[in-house]
Amino acid sequence: MKKLLVLALLFVGIALNGAALSAAPLGTIHGRIVASRADRNLAGAIVKARLRGSAAAIVATTGKNGSFRLRSLRPGTYVLTVDGRFQELSPYTVAIVGGMTKTVRLKVLAVVSHIIIKGHSVRPLPTYSKVFRTAQTQVLLSKTQIASQGALAGSAQLLQTAPGVLVSSYGSTGAAKSMITVRGFKQGWANQAGIVDNGMIGVTLNGVFLNNPQTGQWQADEIPDLSILDGMAVEYGPGSPVTRTFDSIGGTLNFYTQLPKDAPHLHLSGASGSYGGSAFHVDFSAPLSKHLGFIISHGRTFTQGYRNIIGSGTTAPGSTYASFGEIVDKFEHGSLDVFGYSASGTEMRPNLIPLSPLQNYDGNGNPIAGSYVTANGFDLNGNPIPGATYSQQTSGFYSALPLNVWQKTDSNSTRLLAADLELGLKNGWSLSNILAYRHGDRLHQKNFNWDQANNNQRFEYNNPFSNALSEKLTFHHVNAHNGDALDIGSELFGSLYNTRNAFYNPDPVQSAPSAPSTILQPTVFRNNNFQQKNFTFFGQYLMRLGNRWKFTPGFRYVSLATNFLNSGFEGFPQCNGVPSSAGICSNKTKLGDSGTVFAGIEPSAELQFLANPNVAIYANFGRALRSPQTSPGGPYQGIPVAGLSPETGTNQEVGVKYFRRFAGRMIDGSPREAFLTASFFDERVRDQYIPIVIGAGVKVASASGSSRYSGLTLAFDRTFGRSIELFGGLSTTHAYFDSYDYLGTNYSGLPVTQVPKFAYNIGVAAQERAGTGVVTGRLWENFTGPQAMWNNLLGQPDPNGLQIPSYGVMNASIGYETASVGKPIGFTLSVNNLFNKQYNSFEYVTSGAYFGGGIGQSNLAGPGAILAEPGAPREVQFTVSIRD
Repeated sequence: MKKLLVLALLFVGIALNGAALSAAPLGTIHGRIVASRADRNLAGAIVKARLRGSAAAIVATTGKNGSFRLRSLRPGTYVLTVDGRFQELSPYTVAIVGGMTKTVRLKVLAVVSHIIIKGHSVRPLPTYSKVFRTAQTQVLLSKTQIASQGALAGSAQLLQTAPGVLVSSYGSTGAAKSMITVRGFKQGWANQAGIVDNGMIGVTLNGVFLNNPQTGQWQADEIPDLSILDGMAVEYGPGSPVTRTFDSIGGTLNFYTQLPKDAPHLHLSGASGSYGGSAFHVDFSAPLSKHLGFIISHGRTFTQGYRNIIGSGTTAPGSTYASFGEIVDKFEHGSLDVFGYSASGTEMRPNLIPLSPLQNYDGNGNPIAGSYVTANGFDLNGNPIPGATYSQQTSGFYSALPLNVWQKTDSNSTRLLAADLELGLKNGWSLSNILAYRHGDRLHQKNFNWDQANNNQRFEYNNPFSNALSEKLTFHHVNAHNGDALDIGSELFGSLYNTRNAFYNPDPVQSAPSAPSTILQPTVFRNNNFQQKNFTFFGQYLMRLGNRWKFTPGFRYVSLATNFLNSGFEGFPQCNGVPSSAGICSNKTKLGDSGTVFAGIEPSAELQFLANPNVAIYANFGRALRSPQTSPGGPYQGIPVAGLSPETGTNQEVGVKYFRRFAGRMIDGSPREAFLTASFFDERVRDQYIPIVIGAGVKVASASGSSRYSGLTLAFDRTFGRSIELFGGLSTTHAYFDSYDYLGTNYSGLPVTQVPKFAYNIGVAAQERAGTGVVTGRLWENFTGPQAMWNNLLGQPDPNGLQIPSYGVMNASIGYETASVGKPIGFTLSVNNLFNKQYNSFEYVTSGAYFGGGIGQSNLAGPGAILAEPGAPREVQFTVSIRD
């Protein structure tokens, strides 16, 4: 549906109709509706004024010059709406009082018969008003939630404020990778074991797909800087056929950047914080002409991390950068956006830590009396190196192994160039076209000196990359008579994903009996190429059934073609001719070239009933499919493709929404609104692939099955007066396996791990004038309920009901913005984990291999014990900003 933003300027005059009516004077509202950008008069709009509490309405139609007049209005508060081929963004209220004259603004969406009148951008930021009029479950994270985060925060920290979203990470800033769970569906990875079917959440930036084209994965440190964002929307479930991505089975995260301003604008900020944290940001925007504008922005952050590395202190360095540039041309019949984005997040990734000391076991699986895992690992003879035992109880809650024993650094980068065209055509038609190129890469470097004997894979250099070119063309049509809307289009997507990885050790003593190896001639390697060609054809038709009902059937035809190439020796040519007796140059991928083509129809349907202007009841159904996950050692690489099936997710949802806009604005200029959404969902996923990995990345088995996710999602945002905003959300999720097969044993009915049964977040933001400036304060809490725990000793969710304990974290910030020589200067103090609560964001039962080693290299350490990822302690950040 092509709905283009116009601004209707209603010049309201209220007149008395005569002395005889002085006891109960009747009023008149008159005005003119014009387009915000081209100042066009819009004729044929039906304007209604309904006295609050009454079902009757006074109706007028705009004339050729866009003018209208509503007569004989009794005193009271009227709700103004615009119907017909013009669809309002929100009702607006006007109080009719004798002798009073007002000028009010009413935002509407307008479709004219020959062109579409657009707003500021082809990607208008979602608003609660727009969300209210959809039959999908969506939650917005606006400037309030963004401003609540510290200057070093990234997308993962922002997502924690959305209901049903769990974030688990080894870091607390935008530099670290994170595992993100949306109503039980996973995206990303950061040290966690037992993740069921990763890459189930689609991610976009200004409508451009960011996921790895083959694995479906996206990492949160690819959007590490919140200062470039104008907002984001979390869409739960597969979503509509028009907005769905190739990995939207569980939902979609849509990020939106700032737009060029109408006047020159400069913003500078700098911050300093706990654990060596620092940040700076700059953005500049200016118009180049009446219809052309641009914006450029850049930010960097630095951190030393909160983990206490034994012998070094908190020296786990991390850094990020994010650069964005955009030029927007708003011409008569549409607009063109061209933008580029480059970002990277890098942080040292500390190891997991046992809750209590781990006892060493011998090669026969028997505990060794008095022998416990220390922070120093094992020597060349396979004996534990004496030292303090390593655990949260003994070496410290946040302690991590010394850098000369265990060191990993992980970096993820994205580079993006896109052009977004929206063009108005004739007879109610318009088109939008997004052409995009994305390059993504990862650099994972490891120095694993935990077990010095037979350590022929001490170093890892993992530098995979992906390139993707896509084009999405959509035609939109709106019926000028009844408001019905058609969307139809297609998307072409071609990509190359390379999995290059090398494990080596040039030390001849440690690598014995294997020969020494190098990064070019490694002990083992992987270098596979996935060539993917995706095609979708989609459509949906919105039908208005009277004034209250909307029904939208839709579909997507999806074709997913994958060509797998085992290109190992092409990536490591120096391994050609090396005999296997040398113990090096082993290609980890044993299968040859192969290919698959999956295709299917994704049906969908949406139904919405407008109970009154402020309450809507809705239901939706959607089915989505995607290519099977291709983790190392999985399908194509370690599992033959014969019998492989695409994964499918089928979601049903029913809910209610409330929206109301109040007169006036908040002190900061944002609208005064009330919004609430509550929905029940039930989604079943079939043909899941579940990799099971023990310590050191060794894959011992794979499992497959189907699972079901159901629960409640609730979100709200309410302003009070001009100063107070209350926001928050709540979610309950029941996730379990319908079927689950592991080594021939079925574990149906077991819970899906790392899914909070109950979670909520609630916050309050306040702003008040103080002198020439404004004081702001924010206080919010994130609570995560208990989660089913993965048992790696059994290779399944723990059957005895072990759970990751619940935890709640309180956060706060206070700021002041004043004017200095006409330039607003702001100061903000933010505190995360205000009460310095100790908690683990992730725990699992180890098989004993994670810290295993020693004589014979098959010894285990603490099989059945619990390993953990500690959550961040209290962190303080202070930010200074200036705007011109």
